[in-house]
Amino acid sequence: MSNVVLDLPDSLQHQLEERAQKRGVSLQEVIVDSLVLVMAAPDVEEQRAAFEELLNRYPLEESEAALREILAARE
Repeated sequence: MSNVVLDLPDSLQHQLEERAQKRGVSLQEVIVDSLVLVMAAPDVEEQRAAFEELLNRYPLEESEAALREILAARE
């Protein structure tokens, strides 16, 4: 694991400390979790775009009928 020294504005540090205290975790955990969310955001946006493309490609009415057929065939 690596160490990084950050110079944070006092107000941000206090907000992070309050969040850590409310969650019952360390300040480090709150900072790491926040960074993970920021780094994962582009992946989530790509997944959302792909999902929306599928929704547009297969209208809800057709997808529900196809799902019913698949489930009926399994019985």
